[in-house]
Amino acid sequence: NSLFKWSNFFRFCSYEAFGDIFSLAELEHCILRGAMSRPSINFLAQHFLIPNVEYSFALQIRDYRLLWGIFCGATSNMSEIPIYTPEDLDKQLDAIIRLSLAAEVKFKDDHSVVLPVPCQLF
Repeated sequence: NSLFKWSNFFRFCSYEAFGDIFSLAELEHCILRGAMSRPSINFLAQHFLIPNVEYSFALQIRDYRLLWGIFCGATSNMSEIPIYTPEDLDKQLDAIIRLSLAAEVKFKDDHSVVLPVPCQLF
């Protein structure tokens, strides 16, 4: 139930840009993730919840720090929303990953390590 609420929010919350209207799911999966692999989720979600449209202006770089930054912004309880700038993007993405790892990596008594969700998705 909560998965469908979450996916509906990303599919129906939209922004107007470049003379078109894009859902959050389209912005993330079709533009920002342009050249990157799709998340490894089950078949049903892959084909029905994640849009599969190609845009000529989609990012052509494969920088997984960007995906981590998107994920952290969408799922964390951050007190501030990061605004990325082109001139500081590398430093900003490195910083958000450091903060996320410091907060989410867990070391268990049996000497195992629990990694954040983005490590499991890609």
